[in-house]
Amino acid sequence: CALPILVRVTGSVGGKQWPDITTKELVLGESLLNPGLMVSITFQSMVYGDFNKVYMDLKNTDLSLNLYDGHGNRMSVSEMKIYRMDNRSMMPLNMGRTEEFTVHATHFTLLEDAKHVMSKKWTCATPDSIVRDALQCVGATGMNDVAPAQPARDYMAEHIHPFQVIQQQCNVALDGNDPSFVHYMTFGKGMGGQPTHHFKSLRSMKTGAAVKTFTFRPGEVNINYNNPENRNKVMVFEFPCMFDYLTDLLNGVNETGVNINGLLTFNPTGVDIGQFISGLGNAMTGGCIPVANMKQSVTNKGSSKQDYGCPTDVESHLLTRQARMALLDRDKTALRLTLPWTPDVHAGDKIQFDWWDNDFSLMPDSGEFIVASLTHRSEE
Repeated sequence: CALPILVRVTGSVGGKQWPDITTKELVLGESLLNPGLMVSITFQSMVYGDFNKVYMDLKNTDLSLNLYDGHGNRMSVSEMKIYRMDNRSMMPLNMGRTEEFTVHATHFTLLEDAKHVMSKKWTCATPDSIVRDALQCVGATGMNDVAPAQPARDYMAEHIHPFQVIQQQCNVALDGNDPSFVHYMTFGKGMGGQPTHHFKSLRSMKTGAAVKTFTFRPGEVNINYNNPENRNKVMVFEFPCMFDYLTDLLNGVNETGVNINGLLTFNPTGVDIGQFISGLGNAMTGGCIPVANMKQSVTNKGSSKQDYGCPTDVESHLLTRQARMALLDRDKTALRLTLPWTPDVHAGDKIQFDWWDNDFSLMPDSGEFIVASLTHRSEE
């Protein structure tokens, strides 16, 4: 979703009170594929004034924002750190007395992840318990939404970053039999809301009712989107990718939705060497195997008690995750909406899109969608 906003912004950038500086553009983003948050602000500033601005002083300083539109919609952005400043250039205005630059900020936990590695062994631990330990390492205790996950497995983190630990748990975690866990962040809800780390499955995002319904009706013109009654009306929409059968096949799903990946497993103890072709048995004729992708993995199936460990259970999850994650690729986006500012919708939420025909019936492409990513944008 792209959400243009006309809002009033208050807050502080690096705790600085500099004169003769104005905000040109504000962009905030969150995505199911990003374990951090993105904020960028483009400023225009007077040069050659009586006040010297030392922009290096902004490095690693705090950024906080309060956004509201006068119609009850509010949003706060907190616990952000400025990590980059770029695109500083003189503007061809006022005889070269104005410059423009952009500062970028992210949630402090992403920087803490870059400053730490983990080295630890877990025995028969569930993925969610390991994820909680990794989030604690980056100071995210109390700001997380971690869903239960199975199976319990032996796991060792070998001097890797905490978010890498979480990603490895995403690759093996199961919600029932669904291997679609993702780690992502969202901004806080409302004023004073705290940014949150999420570890949950795409399957869980599909459950429950939609958090909001957005509508599009043909023939509506001159809509006042600042009117609270019109805040749920879609300004522009498109369907970037209705389907891509070739990509489905390359990711191991056939035309009926059946998984056609294959798996070769090897047990170092010699107990078991297995070949699994999901959904198709072990059919092979003349060396031609009906498999989209053949994966290989070490397993301890049948020997977990012998080696005093937990089953790795690769047979249950390794074949199916790839196709589910392919749905989140940017070029596979099913629906893209441009809306009036809607701060109470976040990545991972389910929304309803109602596209009405002229005869007041719903178009067949109406339905429920999971928000894979969204951008809040405000331009002066």
